[in-house]
Parts: sequence; structure tokens; C-alpha cells
Amino acid sequence: MKPFMEVYITFKGDLTGKQATIRVIDEFHANPKAKWLEQGSPVYPTQHQLQELFQAADMISTPVELKFLPSGEWILELAVEPHSVTAIDIW
Repeated sequence: MKPFMEVYITFKGDLTGKQATIRVIDEFHANPKAKWLEQGSPVYPTQHQLQELFQAADMISTPVELKFLPSGEWILELAVEPHSVTAIDIW
């Protein structure tokens, strides 16, 4: 297993009452190629296999905590896999 990197992102401004989620693409998330290999690498996937591949490609939203710091800033702490993509949504 690859080592994860700790990432800290700080925000200025008032985020009181805001929520945050992340969506990840890496070896373990949104990885249809791994599912395709698990299926035996079919040249012509069946409808069921295609459905599984589409599900495996979904970027699932996961809630994350925005923490308020004594400095008046907000921080988001993440552990990310190298060579991955993380989308952060704050609303």
C-alpha cells in the first residue's frame, strides 16, 4: 500500500454553518479499471459488467470536518494518496 500524504488547507473568512465533502479518484475510489481487471478484462462487457463499471467510476461524496482554529482561520485536514485527485466541495 502506498503511503498517504497529510494535507492541510486553511481558509480565511466565516465558514460557520458550512459543510464540506470530498470526492476522490485514486487506487481505491472511482477506479473502473480495477473493476474491469477484476472482471477478467472482457473485450465485450455484458450489460451487467458495464453497469458494474459505471458504478465503479462514480465519485462518491464523503463528508469532512471543517475545524475552527484559535487564529480565526478554518482548516481542512486530509490524508491523500500520491498521484490522486481530490475534489473539495464547500457550501
